[in-house]
Amino acid sequence: MCGRYVTGTDEHDWRSWASLLDLVVDSFPTDLPDAFVPTASVPIIRRTEAGPSLDRARWGLAPSWMDRPLSRPPQYNVRVETAPRKFKKYFANRRCVLPASGFWIRRDDAADQRVFVRVPGQRLFALAGLWTERPLDGGTLRSCTILTVEAQPELGRFHDRMPVVLGAEGARRWLAADVGEAELLELCEARVELELAAA
Repeated sequence: MCGRYVTGTDEHDWRSWASLLDLVVDSFPTDLPDAFVPTASVPIIRRTEAGPSLDRARWGLAPSWMDRPLSRPPQYNVRVETAPRKFKKYFANRRCVLPASGFWIRRDDAADQRVFVRVPGQRLFALAGLWTERPLDGGTLRSCTILTVEAQPELGRFHDRMPVVLGAEGARRWLAADVGEAELLELCEARVELELAAA
């Protein structure tokens, strides 16, 4: 489960990370909050015809079949186990990564007990997500969600779910066009070393 995360603000970190993903951009986000919460406008990297693109999306997936999406609770997490079936088109063709420097996991039975999770040695890493766009109120709403899997053992005592964390190569493959469902699920289940700190 991921309901709050943070991303880096150092341009050097962003440029180093972007080069790993073959992302070419002229500028990077500078107006980032201390932490992102659902419904926030978050940076995402998605595949376009021109290659990987750094964009913004509302955190809370608003699929085309959802009536009045802005008045509903935001669907900010989607389980990997159901994503290929429930969001088949998005899982196949509208994958994205959300750049992160850490995220919080909260205990199921104690809302005030949290742990902050990082990836050792990586100032930025990727959270696997899905995105979509739809017309809304005369404009276009781009939205996204973070995929979750069963928590790794070190996090299991806090929560039974965690976001899908991808290393650089995993993020590149997640954004690639020539990836089948079996490989995508393998990427979601791959274990990345994590570092826990008191929140």
